[in-house]
Amino acid sequence: MSKGELNVLLVAILTTALELSGGLFPESMAYLAMGSDLHKWEFVKGFMVSAKLATFESNDIQLTERGHALAVKCEAFGKARA
Repeated sequence: MSKGELNVLLVAILTTALELSGGLFPESMAYLAMGSDLHKWEFVKGFMVSAKLATFESNDIQLTERGHALAVKCEAFGKARA
């Protein structure tokens, strides 16, 4: 997976979590959005955990404070470019 592809997937997951109430959503949604590619999902999930952007409990993605802050920046950047 390229750095660019990883960045696109991270931004998509972070901003989606931000839009949902409490930043909590089923990880299966992210997995399915990646075309049900388990290898790709496990890589992105592992990166998010190691970077302390999210935690995973009961198959739900929960943004950490750091993940939430990054999601807010990504959202603002996207709106500024629109």
